[in-house]
Amino acid sequence: MAEIRYGHREGPGKGKEYPVAASQTFYRRGGKFCYLDSTGAAVVKSSSSTNATRIMGWAEIPKDAAGYTYWTSSSTAKADKVFVITPTPSDIFEMPCKDTSLSASSIGLGAAIIAVSGVQKADIANTASTEVLTVVGFDNDNDTVLVRVKSKYLQSV
Repeated sequence: MAEIRYGHREGPGKGKEYPVAASQTFYRRGGKFCYLDSTGAAVVKSSSSTNATRIMGWAEIPKDAAGYTYWTSSSTAKADKVFVITPTPSDIFEMPCKDTSLSASSIGLGAAIIAVSGVQKADIANTASTEVLTVVGFDNDNDTVLVRVKSKYLQSV
């Protein structure tokens, strides 16, 4: 079976390069949603993020190829840059899902972004205040969901 490539699936996929905060770890087999910190550097989004309800975009990381488990930015803030796709209402992203028994009734549900052992995943069993994504599709064979970012949670840049 071919390996799933998480990331941008539909929509314009426009964005630009941003510097990355120090020591940010993006897992190859996980989601890559991020937000900008107060210095303008990209930070990996997790349920415990300072900006818990803000998403700036999806980072396209270097070395996203077989043989690499993750990519970690330099320990010096802003020494590295990544291309970040800024979501629009028509952009859809595929990412792993914590929930493994998805059905047609999962479509339209809100989803939070959580970190499971550091790996970013969608979680449909959460509180409404943390639901920054909307599920628009799923793949039970690979435990992935297709999601859109709710526009009210987009971080303005």
